Amino acid sequence: MNRGGWYRRLLRFYPRSFRDRYGAEMELHFDQTQQDANGVGRLRFGARVVGDFVRTAASAWVTTLVRQSARTLKGGGVVDRLSQDIRFAI
Repeated sequence: MNRGGWYRRLLRFYPRSFRDRYGAEMELHFDQTQQDANGVGRLRFGARVVGDFVRTAASAWVTTLVRQSARTLKGGGVVDRLSQDIRFAI
């Protein structure tokens, strides 16, 4: 597998809208940061990437689902605030 292949596979767990918007930038940042890591630093880097992935993927899905629900509900302002509260809680 190429250097960032496992990271690209992780990106598939994000909602498509999130990947379309941020995926290329995230891959570029990953590639640049991974080049700077070496030896034990790579292990620490990998652990940090997985931790960040778990946190941000969950938040991205919550945001996506709440926004989809808001489209069907009136009074989207309340739903938007709830979405923000959930993201910060995660």
